[in-house]
Amino acid sequence: MIPTNELRTAIREVEAEITEAESDLAKVIGALASLPRAEKVRVSQVVEEAFARLRTAHTRLDDLERRLGEGSPPET
Repeated sequence: MIPTNELRTAIREVEAEITEAESDLAKVIGALASLPRAEKVRVSQVVEEAFARLRTAHTRLDDLERRLGEGSPPET
């Protein structure tokens, strides 16, 4: 089993990566406005699906961190 502190650190690192990826995807979605319609439809669908998956993963990580906090003794 992974020590609690290492698990917390790993969760925070993944959350930071997800947050950065969400930010990058949001920028791409904003840039799609200038693309021709046919290209925009193809690309935007893939990007929006990826963005939704990232948000779901972020929510799951938040839940894991909350559960970890509930089940662990306070750090000293």
